[in-house]
Amino acid sequence: MSIDIKPDPTIEGYKSIFNNSMDAVLLTHPDGTIFYANSAAEKLFGYTQNELCKLGRSGIVDTNDPNLVIMLDERGREGRSRGELTFIKKDGSKFPGEISTNVFKDKNAIAYTFMIIRDITRRKNAEESLKESEERYHSLFKNNHAAMLLIDPDTGKIVDSNPAASSFYGYSREDLVKMNIKQINNLSDSNVYGEMQKSKTFKKNNFIFKHTLANGEIRDVDVYSGPIRVGGKNLLYSIIHDITHRRQMQNEIKDSLDESLRVQDELITLIENIVDEVWFTDAEGNIILANAAARKFQNKNKFEENLTLNKLISKSNVYDSDGSIRLDEGSPLLRALNGEILTNFDETVIFPRGEKQYRQVSSAPIKNEYNKIMGAVAVVRDITKQKKIEESLRISEERLRLAQIRGGVGVWDWNVVTNDLYFTPELEQLYGLDPGTIKTYDDWRMLTHPDDIEKVEEERDSKIANHQPFDLEFRILHDSGDTRWLSARGGAIYDTNGQVKRVLGINIDITNRKKAEEILNTTLIRFYKILSSMRASVLLVTANNNVEFVNQEFCDYFYLNEEPEYFMGYSSLEMTSVIKSAYRNPDEALRRIEEIVRNWKPVHGEEVLMRNGKSCLRDFVPLFIDGKLYGRLWLHLDITERKHTEEELNESNIKLKKEVNDHQITELKLEKMLNELKRSNKELEQFAYVSSHDLQEPLRMVALFTQLLERRYKGKLDDDADDYIKFIVEGAQRMKLLIDDLLSYSRVNTKPSEFNSIEMDKVLDNVLSNLQLTSEENSAEIDIQEPLPTIIGDESQMIHVFQNLIANGIKFNDKDSPKISVLAEQDEDGWIFSVSDNGIGIEPKYQAQIFEIFKRLHEKDKYPGTGIGLAICQKIIERHGGKIWIESKPGVGSIFYFNIPNQK
Repeated sequence: MSIDIKPDPTIEGYKSIFNNSMDAVLLTHPDGTIFYANSAAEKLFGYTQNELCKLGRSGIVDTNDPNLVIMLDERGREGRSRGELTFIKKDGSKFPGEISTNVFKDKNAIAYTFMIIRDITRRKNAEESLKESEERYHSLFKNNHAAMLLIDPDTGKIVDSNPAASSFYGYSREDLVKMNIKQINNLSDSNVYGEMQKSKTFKKNNFIFKHTLANGEIRDVDVYSGPIRVGGKNLLYSIIHDITHRRQMQNEIKDSLDESLRVQDELITLIENIVDEVWFTDAEGNIILANAAARKFQNKNKFEENLTLNKLISKSNVYDSDGSIRLDEGSPLLRALNGEILTNFDETVIFPRGEKQYRQVSSAPIKNEYNKIMGAVAVVRDITKQKKIEESLRISEERLRLAQIRGGVGVWDWNVVTNDLYFTPELEQLYGLDPGTIKTYDDWRMLTHPDDIEKVEEERDSKIANHQPFDLEFRILHDSGDTRWLSARGGAIYDTNGQVKRVLGINIDITNRKKAEEILNTTLIRFYKILSSMRASVLLVTANNNVEFVNQEFCDYFYLNEEPEYFMGYSSLEMTSVIKSAYRNPDEALRRIEEIVRNWKPVHGEEVLMRNGKSCLRDFVPLFIDGKLYGRLWLHLDITERKHTEEELNESNIKLKKEVNDHQITELKLEKMLNELKRSNKELEQFAYVSSHDLQEPLRMVALFTQLLERRYKGKLDDDADDYIKFIVEGAQRMKLLIDDLLSYSRVNTKPSEFNSIEMDKVLDNVLSNLQLTSEENSAEIDIQEPLPTIIGDESQMIHVFQNLIANGIKFNDKDSPKISVLAEQDEDGWIFSVSDNGIGIEPKYQAQIFEIFKRLHEKDKYPGTGIGLAICQKIIERHGGKIWIESKPGVGSIFYFNIPNQK
């Protein structure tokens, strides 16, 4: 049954408008009867207008589309609807279309429906391409100038936002991702959820909402929303446009219109809401109507209110699709006024500020019943976004390719069903292969190190089974024969049944990082060995506040009974609670520790009071490796004994201050005595020389006849006589050594040689030659710095000094292999020489006594000698204008220093 509908004459007046629309336009009855279709509709469906009228709505719409019932219900309730349906062409093919419908009544109260239908196949394909691209590459929405949100459709939680959204809503991104869209949208919670489900299921992609900003202001927004998969999650994207001003304008226009123009208002509203630009001109080229999209174009060019066609085409640079600049007579609207019809004509516009817009224009003349041109109409579609998406995809692909090349990154794609494996050329280059070598998963297995393949597959498959991404490291057999390390990161794509279809990922060459880690581990082991051997207590805490190392000294000093390894892995708080009882004031000690860690500045030599009357010096050292924070090192050095010594010294100082006054009285006497001592000392030196020289002959006689007595009567007298003879022989021999050393001591000043230029390299050669037998017997290692300097001095005395110091380093040594080192360093006054050993060392309280004549620290049966050797060395160094001193630690070794000033 058909209904005889006679449209109102007013409607006829708009047929010419819709006839030139780029979209299909149908004038129908609410029951689906079609009584008018424009040329775009004929082209879209492949039917003539008469055929479309006979078919009706059911002939061109897929009635099984569930959206049809939803849209009809919405239109019945609200008088309009907008959404997507599946349409059928004459050849039977189906395509997705976007449809906008409006119900209105003419002056006779007859209901009509305008339908605007747009083929969105291309857009759907672009959306699908964009969706697939998102699975492989990161989303580009952050760079969009429009406000954009990513929303969880099941909960409404805001997952992400771009900078434009923060700018629009007045919240920071950190605040937005803590919020729910229900806190912004003014709809009820149930309605918000319902709208999200429509967007999630493609039933609706455009919404008009009221959103509340951070400052409490309520804005009207036009929201484009749809499903998107990001990071393996199904989310909704929302692109938000502020239309508050436009809605206000619409409301003002609507309120001012007379009820008699309601039908015309509906038509104008329909045109106003078309996303494409719509322009109308009169016969003279004056623009008489422009919709919202057209006015946006007008605003970009800063047009005045009264706009003529000539001004429109002169404000911007317009180019045809071939890139040539548009002449005035080439404007589609001008050509329409000349009777020409253009469809989907491509052009490019560059606005005054340099912004570029890509456009498709359809234009046609408006004629009256006498076929006279009364004006022109143009419909312009902005395809800039589509162009930019295509260009962005191309640029993204190119950037990804360049990033892979420069970053040593390769991408792979494994089809689990077919076992085909795709390697990008960049990835095959990491393996040292030619492009196209890898074709199957088995090819890859052959190139993976046999010791790693099973572990890699087990870890990867475990992650995939739990729908988790994987991050693995393994070795490959490079084509060059080398073994290299790769990192593999990726995940799986599953079908609707949860079965794995594909596994994708990237590989990064981490060989250099692995080598660096190996070097670092070796360095740390050496570092720990050094810390273990230190006499100070050591505690190393990593940057994540875990104990990495303590030595035995630390455990002993803080009264800990466990072995150092027991505390590895303790948190810093746990370790602090364990050791706090060792402090004299635990609460104050913990407060200071927290302060030091908070300030994060080095602390050196800070005195800390411990329980049981102990004291220590504390060091705090932040540690960095390659510029990155590694941890912090705490050192505690026990100074209890030193503190006691200082207290004793303080008491002595008080006594000394008291005695100073008395000493001042005797200073004059001392000065006189000093002069007398100098004269006496000179005489004594001469006497010592003469005495020691003159004693040589009688001593030889005593030694000789005692030895003869021993050879002749040994064993013939009683045991006591044998012992007495032995004591006399040994005493004579020791007396000879004392006299020889005393003679050497006296000769330093009484029989010196002239100062000359000395090559110290030759001096040490003589010393090593003299000590060769001693060195070999004791397996000594003597390291001499080369080259040594040339100085002014007494060569024989320098030989004596070095020979004595090196011989002492060998003699006073309990190691299997004594190690002696001789160094020289220049300062502003001359040269400082040092002789270091790894011997028994000397306690600090004895170090000042060793240079006294005949001063011995050990029994003569353990370490033979007269105790005059270092006194001779000191006298020689003082003759050369220098001084000699020692640094020593018991059990570690000693370093003897002496300086020789520059001589003229």
